[in-house]
Amino acid sequence: SLVQGQAGLFFQAAALFTILLNVGTIGADTGVLRSLPRAVALEQRADLRRSLVIAMVPALVASLLLAALVVVLAAPTADLVTDTAATADDFEGVLRAMAPFLPVAVVYVVLMAASRGLGSVRPLVFVEKIGRNTLETASAGGAAALGASVVLIAVAWVAPYAAMLLVIA
Repeated sequence: SLVQGQAGLFFQAAALFTILLNVGTIGADTGVLRSLPRAVALEQRADLRRSLVIAMVPALVASLLLAALVVVLAAPTADLVTDTAATADDFEGVLRAMAPFLPVAVVYVVLMAASRGLGSVRPLVFVEKIGRNTLETASAGGAAALGASVVLIAVAWVAPYAAMLLVIA
């Protein structure tokens, strides 16, 4: 299990990841939630794929840039928000380990919004609300219970985005 300081590092990193996930979508999730049902209502189904690509590409590029920025700025960020060299090293490791999952999570969020925009809440309920959240809790909790490092616990927390992306893709 995590000691108090490591738990704090995990929650700081999780909060930062969540903020960057929302920034990284650059509104593409909201865009597809509006544009896809509009295309269906106007009987322009041929535009569905194009609308999804137009939304996805900039979000993917933005999230790749954000992930690269996290990797580059991991050490100075860790130094800024921690009080010892040991915790700074742990936090830097957590940030670097979580960064590659940011573009994956952005694609996942945009695709989940697209499924809602096309009129189905089943993926939202079964994949997001039940599947990913359960897997996220079980994998991070299981890793913590097994005494894994804070880096592995953080990876266990973000990895369900990749698993659930495979389910909906």
